Amino acid sequence: MPACMSHWIFAQQALRVLEYRDWARADIIIAGSQGTDPFFFCGKRPWIPRPTSAQIVHERHFATRMHERHPSALFAPLLDNARDQETLSLAFGFLLHWHLDRHIHPYVFSRSGFDASGGLSPPWNIEHTRFEFALDTVLVREYRQKFPAARIPRPWACFALSRNTRTALSAWLASVFPGETGKTTYREGLEDYAGILQVLDDRSGIKYTLAGKTGLMNSYIGVLIHPLDVRAEDTEALLNRTRKEWPDPVTGAERSEGLLDIWNAAEKELPRLVDLFERTRSGGYASCAGEWDAFYRNQNHDGCPPDGKMSFMRPVRLQSGI
Repeated sequence: MPACMSHWIFAQQALRVLEYRDWARADIIIAGSQGTDPFFFCGKRPWIPRPTSAQIVHERHFATRMHERHPSALFAPLLDNARDQETLSLAFGFLLHWHLDRHIHPYVFSRSGFDASGGLSPPWNIEHTRFEFALDTVLVREYRQKFPAARIPRPWACFALSRNTRTALSAWLASVFPGETGKTTYREGLEDYAGILQVLDDRSGIKYTLAGKTGLMNSYIGVLIHPLDVRAEDTEALLNRTRKEWPDPVTGAERSEGLLDIWNAAEKELPRLVDLFERTRSGGYASCAGEWDAFYRNQNHDGCPPDGKMSFMRPVRLQSGI
């Protein structure tokens, strides 16, 4: 998952493409552009106890299942059940999340690494998260240079929806995916993700310094501190402006795009995504199912075929936050 600020930036680009749509609510699209990622954080605030029954744990793994499955497993039900401004905006935000993920994830996995099974067991989970949160810092810098007058929120503010809205959207998702997620799971995930990011927000640099002195920089606490103090040499490793080759994680084919090349390719497809969404809103998912399948290109959130296995990588070792 490109981290939250990367998705916030991409949502801003999408809102420019949307211009005015009577169904579009910007705050929900922005929150929705975090996709199912908040489910990963549900119950992860130790100071906010949550129930831990087997069913609740299953519901919290909704994000993992949806990241691995074919995108139609998520979007066919969402688009067929989205009817009002709130649910349409959330469904569109979820689409933005998958679209950016599927473009950027092969690059992230190839350059941050994974285990022999293609998964993120330790320490690869830490390196993956460090890479994505470092990308967040660098992409915010790039965005600020491009739009110097833009007001850029703190990461935790990307989820700034009222509690009533969070509650209603969470219940709607549970009705669309019965047994897959609970009535309060999405709301709790949004709140827990925002709460963690708020605690680790570090405008002064004090938390970053303390984490370094206490050996926490190689833990999830350390890599989630924002903004990460990205060193100059790591900016090139993250963006690959010189277009050094890296292997596609599934096929092993050598690719040479830089991060911004991949980002621009995702951005160029936004008008097509908006057009498909609008026609699906009018005629239902079945009326555009073939076009959606072509647009998906059989790529899940990881940019892989759902039955694909990642086997090829060329990790770069970041020095920031070590």
